Amino acid sequence: MGENHSQQPAESGTAAPPLSSADWAADSSRRWLAHADALEAQLEPVHAPLLAACGDLRDARVLEVGCGRGATTQVLAEGVGPGGHVTAVDISEALVAAAGARLPDAGRDRIDLRLGDAQTLDLGAGTFDVVASRFGVMFFDDPVAAFANLGHATRPGGQLAIAVWQPRDRSPTQQRGLDVAVATAADLGHHLELGDPHAGPFSLGLPEVATGVLEAAGWVDVHHDAQLVRLPIAGGGATPEQALEVAFAIGPLRILLADAPGEVTVAVRAALLADYAALHDGSAMWVDGGIAIVQARRPERAPTSS
Repeated sequence: MGENHSQQPAESGTAAPPLSSADWAADSSRRWLAHADALEAQLEPVHAPLLAACGDLRDARVLEVGCGRGATTQVLAEGVGPGGHVTAVDISEALVAAAGARLPDAGRDRIDLRLGDAQTLDLGAGTFDVVASRFGVMFFDDPVAAFANLGHATRPGGQLAIAVWQPRDRSPTQQRGLDVAVATAADLGHHLELGDPHAGPFSLGLPEVATGVLEAAGWVDVHHDAQLVRLPIAGGGATPEQALEVAFAIGPLRILLADAPGEVTVAVRAALLADYAALHDGSAMWVDGGIAIVQARRPERAPTSS
């Protein structure tokens, strides 16, 4: 879901700092882990377009960036089959430990989990055929340096396939709760200031930003495919109450309300609970997620002169 620390706290007049890699390694990953079952179930539909972008993975050497608890890692391991291998990297020690504990016995021998920052981690030169990520590349401190490092680790002609969020205002799963909060606070005479919808974890959702970053990092043939994916809020089977707790624990709503008066927060909780209840179809609360699948390729080696 991704937190947007670029939003301004209500009526503070100063922008909150962007979420850094260190932030994610510490506090944010712990909150993600506390709600990981719901968040992974919500994001599971993103696997289909991501895997389609990866192409035929059989026997491939895959680097996964931002593996979290390993949900996508296991899907990639199934794709590479017995002849392939997945190296999954995450900056959070807690998430890497959780991923290791959840790996099934089948296919475990084709997965390596590594703790570290993919921006600086020594991954070897030309080691991988494919770099893949589901929402794991959004918080690099220096995106160009990070994608250059990933490129160094990818063989000539190898490919990148990543899922990122579109700008927040193009993604109903991200924007809906914020709109409810702003309207509810306004009814109480309190102004909540929404920050730049393109900032923070949403910046790579802009094709010009993704293309600029990747080309500066040495990738070529960048392709940016914006699409809407129907997502079950907090996962299939979640109740409105469960979805509410996830929304207030991790994501842009938590940041927006950080400095709001208590009565505003209470009112927003009630309004958002009613909104989720109206969405519930008896099994889930479905809302479109605006994502972008970004693909790129490492250039082939230049021909050697005789």
